[in-house]
Amino acid sequence: MKKIKLTVDHIFPYDLDAFSSPRIRAERVYRKKWLPGSLDYLRVAAYLFYRSFGDDVILGNRRTTLLLGLLFSLYKPRHVRLIGYEIIFNFKDNPRTPRVIALWKRALKNIDLLVVHTPQEVDYYARVFDVSPRKFRFVPFYVEGTDFIGPTSGGYIFSAGRMERDFVALLKAVKGTDIPVVIVADSAQRSELEQHATPHTTLHFNIPKEEYLGLLRGARLVVISLRDGSSSRGQVVYLETIRYGKPAICSRVGGIVDYVDDGRTGWLVPPEDPEELKKAIASCFSDPETLQEVGRRAYQEQQARFSPSAFYQAYHRIIEELHQAR
Repeated sequence: MKKIKLTVDHIFPYDLDAFSSPRIRAERVYRKKWLPGSLDYLRVAAYLFYRSFGDDVILGNRRTTLLLGLLFSLYKPRHVRLIGYEIIFNFKDNPRTPRVIALWKRALKNIDLLVVHTPQEVDYYARVFDVSPRKFRFVPFYVEGTDFIGPTSGGYIFSAGRMERDFVALLKAVKGTDIPVVIVADSAQRSELEQHATPHTTLHFNIPKEEYLGLLRGARLVVISLRDGSSSRGQVVYLETIRYGKPAICSRVGGIVDYVDDGRTGWLVPPEDPEELKKAIASCFSDPETLQEVGRRAYQEQQARFSPSAFYQAYHRIIEELHQAR
């Protein structure tokens, strides 16, 4: 049986061998380090356009997929399928937004599928771009598995992240208690966090990944406190949390709600509500049996639903499905 010819763009972040299979032969376009980033994107888009006359499927990130979709508006070989991976939009209220949306509306006429990481984004992007929800497919993020650690006895509350984090709600929730809190944040948040920090708060800014993971491994409980909004966020920290079997309290916002089974693999609380977060922390932080049980279930969920094999199998199904529907 003839293999499906798949080409991925120059910044493809996943294991190319895992994208290959008995039915799929995957190749990567490599970057030219001597070219500036914007010119390299144009070069890659032009090369992938050339490859589209012989390839079966092309996988590109957001910018590559947009450029190819616009090129395909001039001419698209009938047999090739174009898929966008890691599609996340964070639309802001500025003069450029209508132009960006207009470009994507034009490009989407020639893009077969965009892979998103929450079901909520399927409906949201379909409304924004005025296209069928069938243009989008939900594939959960994944993390590599590791040994179970569980909640650390005598540990602290750990919180981390950059995008739309509400660390102040966490600090208000633990104010007046002696619960230790460790926060890893962006340096742009320093002045705000120092203003609200309790005597038991330790702040870290822009630390290396291994140092961040070491702090995570020492946690008793993880809190992922997020501001409300339309963009997808919080999932990566949550998955890194549960791969160690750490229990987590998360804000009930779009994106992360599709990864947390409330009360079973974690807890969900209203966003930007320090009082509800305080109640959730009080109900579980001093209950080692509950923390252990929830952490264990979350760890098992990561291995079953959010593993590399589950992720790559989902992509294999998408690629073969689109190829067969030509």
